[in-house]
Amino acid sequence: MNHLIARMAFVGIAYYLMALFGIRFTVTDIGISVVWPANAVLLAAFLVFPLRQWPWLALMTMAAELLASRGLFPVTASIAFSLINIFEVSLAAWLIRRGMTVQFDFDRIVSATRFLVFGPLLASCLAGLLGAGVYTWLGQDGSNYWPLWRLWWFGDALGLLLMTPLLVALWRFMGRGLPAFAPRRLLELTALWGALILAAPLAFEPWGNAVQAFSLTPIVLLPLGVWAAIRFGVLVTVATLVLTAGLAISYLVNDVYPLGSSSPQHAVWLIQEFLAILAVVSIGLSVLLAEIRQQNLALEQRIVERTSSLAQANAELNAANERLQTLVSTDFLTGIANRRSFDENGARILQQMKRDAAPVSAIMFDLDHFKKVNDVLGHDAGDLVLRDIIAPVTAVLRPLDLFCRYGGEEFLVLLPGADLQEAAAIAERIRQTIEDLEVQYRHQRIRVTVSLGVAQWDAAQYLDELIHAADKALYEAKHSGRNCVRVSGPGDMRSAAQA
Repeated sequence: MNHLIARMAFVGIAYYLMALFGIRFTVTDIGISVVWPANAVLLAAFLVFPLRQWPWLALMTMAAELLASRGLFPVTASIAFSLINIFEVSLAAWLIRRGMTVQFDFDRIVSATRFLVFGPLLASCLAGLLGAGVYTWLGQDGSNYWPLWRLWWFGDALGLLLMTPLLVALWRFMGRGLPAFAPRRLLELTALWGALILAAPLAFEPWGNAVQAFSLTPIVLLPLGVWAAIRFGVLVTVATLVLTAGLAISYLVNDVYPLGSSSPQHAVWLIQEFLAILAVVSIGLSVLLAEIRQQNLALEQRIVERTSSLAQANAELNAANERLQTLVSTDFLTGIANRRSFDENGARILQQMKRDAAPVSAIMFDLDHFKKVNDVLGHDAGDLVLRDIIAPVTAVLRPLDLFCRYGGEEFLVLLPGADLQEAAAIAERIRQTIEDLEVQYRHQRIRVTVSLGVAQWDAAQYLDELIHAADKALYEAKHSGRNCVRVSGPGDMRSAAQA
């Protein structure tokens, strides 16, 4: 309720001031009003505020108009004029807002087009028919009906064109804050309005002498309106138009008639037409550019969202590929490389070591009597043993060493850069580490040992030949009592390959 009262007071005061301005400052000496800005106040209110508040706002504007026009017309005529203005604004606002699902604003072409068609063109035209009838009823000559209709129509239309976008834009900006101008933009705006003030005498004053005649038309001000539309947006564009209209009206009310007008009435018509054209072009261009900017921002936002979505999808795909690659190349039980991964990476390591002329050795080992662990305690215990030996063995190895589960309880280690002696020492540390390991399974302590075979690559054979030589050395360790390390030299490896 408090909001409604505040809005009624605000609209009433603003309407009164605009009506007073229209009566005192836009009427020529022959009684012709160039522009009627008061209706723009009510139309802006109807476009911004809810429909249920319209009757109260209309009553306030009626009271404001009666107060502003007291002494100028009979009370009945003032009431008739007020009702015509309310009819004009209500019709325009209802048609503009009908079917709209978003709030009205002058930043979309559809909104601006609906405003232009249903407001200045249609509603003002119909109101002019009624208003001219009232003027005729007041004693005007019947032959002047159509000129009066045209003057009413153009005056109301021009008031709506100039003031409604400004008032709506100001109200929207009050809700989200006035736009911030950088110093350069403020300097540019000052230059724009300064150029407008300097150009006004050339555009509106017909001047010359017997020797030299010089004149311009108000159309030279059109580039300034376009400048405002391109550089500053709807709010500044409308403010520039209001300034232009104020300058034009100031000349008319002081009996200065531009465009070579033969009569005051003709001069008013021409100025009204010029201001209407300037308003349509400038506001239309500013609205078009505003919508293009919004579409560009929306497009950029969609591109950012799309790029982010694609980046996220790509990251998820890469993560899925990495998980898949891990599943393909990793032993599911122990978490170390599987046989396939060992074969792929081992062949690559041998090629690199061959180019670097560096030694390579391999260690193959398996758990001694592992079948007994499975048979006595179960496969869960055996799996636990296989998992628990991984960490201590990895601690013995170097970062570049390739460690894999080759099958069952059998494991392989490839040692780039290690000769046979270094590999044998690493194998012995692995044997000792596993021998010292205790695996806790339920209430059982499991201790296991391993047998290890070591072989050195001779830089000529394939990976499977090196593995075969290490396997042969492992076989010798098994037959030598287990829990020991046996070594196969390059010669043994070649003989194993030939066999």
